[in-house]
Amino acid sequence: MIRATLENGVTRSEWLVDAWTSAIMTYAMSPPKRKPILQGTIDTWGQARQHDISRLRIYIVGLGSVGGFVAEALTRMGLVQLTLIDPDRIEIHNLDRLIHATRSDVGKYNVEVVARRIRRIATADDFQVRACNRPIQCEGAYRLALDSDLLVCTVDRPLPKDLLNRIAHAHWIPLIFGGVFVQNKTDGTLSQVHWSVIVSGLGRRCLRCDGQYTSSDVVMEMDGSLDNPSYINTDLQTPSSPTNQNVFPLSSHLASSIVLELIRLVISDTWWPSSTDKLDYQLIQNQLIIRMMLNASLIAQSAVHRLSEISISHHSLVESLHQEIADL
Repeated sequence: MIRATLENGVTRSEWLVDAWTSAIMTYAMSPPKRKPILQGTIDTWGQARQHDISRLRIYIVGLGSVGGFVAEALTRMGLVQLTLIDPDRIEIHNLDRLIHATRSDVGKYNVEVVARRIRRIATADDFQVRACNRPIQCEGAYRLALDSDLLVCTVDRPLPKDLLNRIAHAHWIPLIFGGVFVQNKTDGTLSQVHWSVIVSGLGRRCLRCDGQYTSSDVVMEMDGSLDNPSYINTDLQTPSSPTNQNVFPLSSHLASSIVLELIRLVISDTWWPSSTDKLDYQLIQNQLIIRMMLNASLIAQSAVHRLSEISISHHSLVESLHQEIADL
């Protein structure tokens, strides 16, 4: 993937030459070796697509119930390099939805447990995993994000979402965000569930503009007030507020949707709509509402292209009529 980070004294044309040269050299690399167990995956979309997918350097922030599932899926698909970022340790109440952890892992860092598991199940012979138990706002974790081809965010904290959103738009690194919001009634029973997958980056949806977090949320996390119970329990709670409600089926569905969006971005076949940048699910009052939201800029480009085709077709029709009249 090509990212735009212009240095002082470097013209845009010079940067483009260097970027394209680097991209060509990367794509000229021979495909990594594969184990026979990947045959089913390769038969699904072909060796060329598998080559493209497997060489992506994926950066995953949040290795809980969703992120751990994403890491497992990508590892089994034959990806060669994953970077895992999560400062949290596994707690006993996490075990009902973590695919990678058991009781003996309580107290250990999520990234260490996930890294150990995916090394065991990796289907790529030369698999590499970089695990960092520091938050993304730390310099080392932040630099690893800039050395990636695609970002995946599965955390509900506003500060990491804000940093990843900025990286995606400033450095042209695609970001796939997935989040779940569960709301309970006053008696503790389920009221509604809302989960969505968003593709963010240059020319695509902005996480903050989409309402996934606010600038005040970021400030409150930085000064510590976001974790104040009196704030969390108020009626001002939003999808960007930290919550603990979740169940394994929701986590696994969201993780699968994230991986499918990643595959769609790489495969980009004509039968798979390329303008979608948000999949939104809402379970409320015995209804499952599914919305596929389209990227406005890509739709506009498609409309302009279609109008151009119509104009050309109309011009050709007029010329044809003139020619028939002349022949008469």
